[in-house]
Amino acid sequence: YAKTTDYSFKILNAFLGFVGLSLVGYILIYLSPVKTGQIVSKVSASPTEFLKSFAVGAAILLLVPLPLFLLGLTLVGIPLTILVIAILVFLTTFGTIYVESALGGEILELFGTKEYRPYKGLLTGRVLTTLMSLVPIFGIFYSLVISSTAVGAVVRMKKDYFDKAKKVSKKKKK
Repeated sequence: YAKTTDYSFKILNAFLGFVGLSLVGYILIYLSPVKTGQIVSKVSASPTEFLKSFAVGAAILLLVPLPLFLLGLTLVGIPLTILVIAILVFLTTFGTIYVESALGGEILELFGTKEYRPYKGLLTGRVLTTLMSLVPIFGIFYSLVISSTAVGAVVRMKKDYFDKAKKVSKKKKK
């Protein structure tokens, strides 16, 4: 008895994911256009920026689980563990919207669109991600790269904010 794959379920799942995350993405871009631009620049400003974001995100996603597990063994650490896991799940789910917008913007630029179009970029990136999710093994690898890059880009953007805040507080003390 050979195992058969029900592609109608996969296609329906991909379509619902496309529509749902597209709507969430449009809302996120509308509500925080400046933050979207900053995160997108951490991904698409140069290949070096992309690789830095990917490396930081991959390091976080690979190195954080063991300390979280150990922290979760203590009574005091359980709430902190749950909080950090929730943040990582949020970033890997919704942070991909920013990376998809950046990739879509790069694709649009290859086809001649020069100005920054976050909504068209998101649509293009979501189509790419949806199509990649239908490819059996490569889709998983693609999702891991996108999720790692999303986590890294957001962490790098937040680090820049903290560095600017430190500079401002040092200037006020002088």
